[in-house]
Amino acid sequence: MLLHELIQSMSKAEKRYFKLHVQIGKKNTPRYVQLFDAIKKQSEYDEQALKEKGFTSDDKNLLTEKILDTLHIMQLHKSVDAELCMMLSYFSILHQKRQWNLLGKYIKRAKKTARENERFTLLLDIIKWEQNLIFKTVKNDFYDTIDTLVKEKKAVTEQLNNELAYSNLCMQIDALLVTDKALSKPENETIFQRLINSPLLHQQAKPLSKKAMIDYCYVKSLYHKYANEMEKSYHYYQLILEIFDKNEFLFHIPEYTAFYVKVWFWEKTKTMKLKKPSDKTVIQLLEGLPVDSLDVSYNIHLQSLTYCVRTLNKTEGEQLIAQAEQQWQHYTKHIKETRLSTFSYTIMIFYCMFEEWDKAQKWLDKVTAVNRMTDRKDVQVAARIWQLVICYELASYELDKHIQSAYKYFVRNEYYFEVEQHILQTFRELYKAITHQEKKEIWQKLIQAFDTTLKSEVNSRRGLNNLKLWCESKIARTNMTALIEQQDKYFLLA
Repeated sequence: MLLHELIQSMSKAEKRYFKLHVQIGKKNTPRYVQLFDAIKKQSEYDEQALKEKGFTSDDKNLLTEKILDTLHIMQLHKSVDAELCMMLSYFSILHQKRQWNLLGKYIKRAKKTARENERFTLLLDIIKWEQNLIFKTVKNDFYDTIDTLVKEKKAVTEQLNNELAYSNLCMQIDALLVTDKALSKPENETIFQRLINSPLLHQQAKPLSKKAMIDYCYVKSLYHKYANEMEKSYHYYQLILEIFDKNEFLFHIPEYTAFYVKVWFWEKTKTMKLKKPSDKTVIQLLEGLPVDSLDVSYNIHLQSLTYCVRTLNKTEGEQLIAQAEQQWQHYTKHIKETRLSTFSYTIMIFYCMFEEWDKAQKWLDKVTAVNRMTDRKDVQVAARIWQLVICYELASYELDKHIQSAYKYFVRNEYYFEVEQHILQTFRELYKAITHQEKKEIWQKLIQAFDTTLKSEVNSRRGLNNLKLWCESKIARTNMTALIEQQDKYFLLA
């Protein structure tokens, strides 16, 4: 039930503030507060229990409105957008009261805030109110005053349209790469080239805002990456980070902080490959970020773990996992379990890379405890494959049981394709093999199957690059981390 989900998503501070705020000046506890307390105690929503206590749909609707009002008040000074919307509501009140001087003062303050934070849509609304005020109060130089305002509105509109154009271009390119990351299909390569040759990316192009400039640099970095011009791509990563570092307001735009972290990791991985000194650790980066929501915090945490897997950063990876264990109860309350399965899977792969199989098993169990396949089928399928690896390393006498379990899972969920058949056959043969030479031939056969089968696929399936690495390490009789260091591999696909 939506109201139950809303209440469960509230923090302790928000729940406490709600109770204090709605009961100010009231001698008796309002009925909607009683409903709030009843729902808050329910770990699972129970509609019948509420009906038995006499609560109606009207009570639920009123409670929802009261909660949203309270959360709005709490956010007023935490968000630039909320603050500007609050000032816009003041404009209407002051206009009705004909308080022109005070209205002018708030318009000036709101314009300054909107300009500094590049909130162009809200800035246009503010300019409309300023125009209204001019008609009410200006007596001299009326035409020149309006003419100046018209020019300002035109400039702001141009900035807004320019920003939207770059944003739309980024969305189109991202959508294409989600569909075909390697641009292996000719038609996708054609679309990519058309988008990348947009007039917005020509040398004479002029991004008119910081957000437009970030999008410009991002697309240019992708262009040079796919052209295999890594130094130029690296240059644009650095430009993006510089723009963020000089404009703190960008960190308070939804999803921009997570984007900054992603680019920071790209830049740092390139720095590692170039063997340049790094100015900041992952933990130092995260401690210095202004994070406005649990969802952004979760995304950054997951990105950080993925980076530690890809760069074999064991020390900081373990610190991040310790933080995850501390926050796990909070995450499980507010983050969808299928999204959390990706988090658990990443930690599992981290421990597999360092061959700490007992710890890997613990996090694998969290992944397989999620029964639904619909949202993250790739994670659940990869988990069943890695369950075979972990079982092989820990207790191979149980391997046959897990092979049968994986087979049933793939068939039941209609995911028993050629690759999965090769993998299950490999572990059936490993279960019977005795000598290293026998096992070596089995691992080599699976690697060959990966090389031939996956060439025809647009995107590599989750976990298979790591599985191939495991096979190579077993053949070489070494561990995976040593093999990666020998081959100087980066950007493993977890």
